[in-house]
Amino acid sequence: VVDFARNRGGQIDHHMTFKMCLPFIDAMSSGYIVTLPATVIVSQVMQPDGSSRPKIDWSTSYDIADLQDPLVADKFPKPVGYSPDLFRWLNNWKVETPAGYSLLITHPVYRYDLPFHTLTGFVDTDKHINPIILPFFLKVGFEGEIEIGTPIAQIFPIKRETWESEKIG
Repeated sequence: VVDFARNRGGQIDHHMTFKMCLPFIDAMSSGYIVTLPATVIVSQVMQPDGSSRPKIDWSTSYDIADLQDPLVADKFPKPVGYSPDLFRWLNNWKVETPAGYSLLITHPVYRYDLPFHTLTGFVDTDKHINPIILPFFLKVGFEGEIEIGTPIAQIFPIKRETWESEKIG
Protein backbone atom coordinates (compact mmCIF):
# COMPACT_ATOMS: atom_id res chain seq x y z
CA VAL A 1 0.00 0.00 0.00
CA VAL A 2 1.30 3.44 -0.94
CA ASP A 3 1.46 6.01 1.88
CA PHE A 4 -0.79 8.56 0.12
CA ALA A 5 -3.55 5.93 0.05
CA ARG A 6 -3.83 6.06 3.87
CA ASN A 7 -6.05 8.50 5.71
CA ARG A 8 -4.90 10.68 8.62
CA GLY A 9 -5.61 7.89 11.08
CA GLY A 10 -3.28 5.54 9.19
CA GLN A 11 -6.13 3.43 7.80
CA ILE A 12 -6.30 2.55 4.09
CA ASP A 13 -8.44 5.24 2.48
CA HIS A 14 -10.17 4.60 -0.84
CA HIS A 15 -11.84 8.03 -0.89
CA MET A 16 -9.04 10.16 -2.31
CA THR A 17 -9.93 13.39 -4.10
CA PHE A 18 -9.21 14.26 -7.71
CA LYS A 19 -6.29 16.34 -6.43
CA MET A 20 -4.45 13.03 -6.08
CA CYS A 21 -5.04 12.07 -9.73
CA LEU A 22 -2.23 13.44 -11.89
CA PRO A 23 -3.96 12.70 -15.24
CA PHE A 24 -6.94 14.78 -14.03
CA ILE A 25 -4.71 17.67 -12.87
CA ASP A 26 -2.58 17.51 -16.04
CA ALA A 27 -5.69 17.72 -18.27
CA MET A 28 -6.95 20.78 -16.41
CA SER A 29 -3.63 22.60 -16.35
CA SER A 30 -2.22 21.80 -19.81
CA GLY A 31 -2.40 24.06 -22.83
CA TYR A 32 -3.73 27.59 -22.66
CA ILE A 33 -7.00 28.94 -21.28
CA VAL A 34 -8.98 31.53 -23.25
CA THR A 35 -11.04 33.77 -20.96
CA LEU A 36 -14.01 36.02 -21.51
CA PRO A 37 -12.84 39.63 -22.09
CA ALA A 38 -16.02 41.18 -20.63
CA THR A 39 -19.07 40.20 -18.60
CA VAL A 40 -21.86 38.77 -20.74
CA ILE A 41 -25.53 39.01 -19.75
CA VAL A 42 -27.88 36.26 -20.93
CA SER A 43 -31.64 36.75 -20.86
CA GLN A 44 -34.50 34.66 -22.19
CA VAL A 45 -36.85 36.20 -24.76
CA MET A 46 -40.38 34.78 -25.01
CA GLN A 47 -41.31 33.59 -28.51
CA PRO A 48 -44.80 33.70 -30.09
CA ASP A 49 -45.15 29.91 -29.65
CA GLY A 50 -44.58 30.22 -25.87
CA SER A 51 -41.00 28.97 -25.92
CA SER A 52 -38.04 31.12 -24.98
CA ARG A 53 -34.75 31.77 -26.73
CA PRO A 54 -31.54 33.13 -25.23
CA LYS A 55 -30.35 36.67 -25.97
CA ILE A 56 -26.77 37.75 -25.24
CA ASP A 57 -25.66 41.28 -24.36
CA TRP A 58 -22.52 42.96 -23.02
CA SER A 59 -21.28 46.46 -22.21
CA THR A 60 -18.21 46.83 -24.40
CA SER A 61 -17.67 48.89 -27.53
CA TYR A 62 -16.78 45.73 -29.46
CA ASP A 63 -18.76 42.56 -30.09
CA ILE A 64 -18.23 39.63 -27.74
CA ALA A 65 -20.61 37.09 -29.30
CA ASP A 66 -23.15 36.61 -32.04
CA LEU A 67 -25.72 34.10 -33.26
CA GLN A 68 -24.47 31.71 -35.95
CA ASP A 69 -26.40 31.77 -39.22
CA PRO A 70 -29.21 29.17 -38.83
CA LEU A 71 -28.31 27.62 -42.21
CA VAL A 72 -24.90 26.72 -40.78
CA ALA A 73 -26.06 26.04 -37.22
CA ASP A 74 -28.66 23.48 -38.29
CA LYS A 75 -25.81 21.18 -39.39
CA PHE A 76 -24.30 20.94 -35.89
CA PRO A 77 -25.50 18.23 -33.52
CA LYS A 78 -27.16 19.77 -30.46
CA PRO A 79 -25.94 18.58 -27.06
CA VAL A 80 -28.69 17.42 -24.70
CA GLY A 81 -29.75 20.12 -22.24
CA TYR A 82 -28.60 23.01 -24.41
CA SER A 83 -30.52 25.56 -26.45
CA PRO A 84 -30.68 24.77 -30.19
CA ASP A 85 -29.24 28.23 -30.98
CA LEU A 86 -25.56 28.12 -31.90
CA PHE A 87 -23.67 31.19 -30.73
CA ARG A 88 -20.07 32.23 -31.39
CA TRP A 89 -17.49 33.82 -29.11
CA LEU A 90 -15.93 36.52 -31.30
CA ASN A 91 -12.23 37.24 -30.89
CA ASN A 92 -10.06 40.04 -32.18
CA TRP A 93 -6.90 37.97 -31.80
CA LYS A 94 -5.35 35.25 -33.90
CA VAL A 95 -2.84 32.55 -33.10
CA GLU A 96 0.23 31.93 -35.20
CA THR A 97 2.12 28.69 -34.72
CA PRO A 98 5.25 27.34 -36.42
CA ALA A 99 4.83 25.38 -39.66
CA GLY A 100 3.35 21.95 -39.02
CA TYR A 101 1.45 22.92 -35.84
CA SER A 102 -2.30 23.11 -35.24
CA LEU A 103 -4.42 23.91 -32.20
CA LEU A 104 -6.93 21.57 -30.63
CA ILE A 105 -9.55 23.95 -29.24
CA THR A 106 -12.13 22.59 -26.81
CA HIS A 107 -14.43 23.45 -23.93
CA PRO A 108 -12.38 23.98 -20.75
CA VAL A 109 -11.60 20.52 -19.39
CA TYR A 110 -13.89 19.36 -16.54
CA ARG A 111 -15.79 22.68 -16.42
CA TYR A 112 -19.30 21.20 -16.37
CA ASP A 113 -20.42 24.09 -14.15
CA LEU A 114 -20.31 26.63 -16.99
CA PRO A 115 -23.67 27.66 -18.51
CA PHE A 116 -22.38 27.10 -22.04
CA HIS A 117 -20.50 24.44 -24.00
CA THR A 118 -17.77 25.47 -26.47
CA LEU A 119 -17.44 23.14 -29.45
CA THR A 120 -14.22 21.23 -30.12
CA GLY A 121 -12.16 21.56 -33.29
CA PHE A 122 -8.70 21.64 -34.82
CA VAL A 123 -7.39 24.82 -36.46
CA ASP A 124 -4.27 24.76 -38.62
CA THR A 125 -2.94 27.97 -37.09
CA ASP A 126 0.19 27.90 -39.23
CA LYS A 127 -2.08 28.51 -42.25
CA HIS A 128 -5.24 30.11 -40.79
CA ILE A 129 -5.09 33.88 -41.37
CA ASN A 130 -8.31 34.94 -39.61
CA PRO A 131 -9.17 35.40 -35.94
CA ILE A 132 -10.47 32.20 -34.36
CA ILE A 133 -14.21 32.20 -33.71
CA LEU A 134 -15.41 29.76 -31.04
CA PRO A 135 -18.93 28.31 -31.51
CA PHE A 136 -20.89 27.44 -28.35
CA PHE A 137 -24.30 26.40 -27.05
CA LEU A 138 -26.02 27.84 -23.96
CA LYS A 139 -27.76 25.65 -21.37
CA VAL A 140 -31.54 25.60 -21.81
CA GLY A 141 -33.22 28.33 -19.76
CA PHE A 142 -29.99 29.91 -18.48
CA GLU A 143 -30.33 33.55 -17.47
CA GLY A 144 -27.68 35.54 -15.69
CA GLU A 145 -24.18 36.90 -15.98
CA ILE A 146 -21.10 35.13 -17.25
CA GLU A 147 -18.34 37.07 -15.55
CA ILE A 148 -15.29 38.62 -17.19
CA GLY A 149 -12.37 36.19 -16.91
CA THR A 150 -14.56 33.07 -17.17
CA PRO A 151 -12.71 30.36 -19.12
CA ILE A 152 -14.43 29.84 -22.49
CA ALA A 153 -11.95 27.50 -24.21
CA GLN A 154 -8.80 25.50 -23.67
CA ILE A 155 -6.25 25.24 -26.48
CA PHE A 156 -3.54 22.65 -27.00
CA PRO A 157 -0.77 23.07 -29.61
CA ILE A 158 -0.40 19.84 -31.59
CA LYS A 159 2.39 18.96 -34.02
CA ARG A 160 0.92 17.46 -37.19
CA GLU A 161 2.76 14.30 -38.18
CA THR A 162 2.07 11.41 -40.53
CA TRP A 163 1.89 8.16 -38.63
CA GLU A 164 0.42 4.71 -38.97
CA SER A 165 -1.60 2.82 -36.43
CA GLU A 166 -1.73 -0.91 -35.99
CA LYS A 167 -4.31 -3.06 -34.24
CA ILE A 168 -2.66 -5.54 -31.93
CA GLY A 169 -4.51 -8.64 -30.83
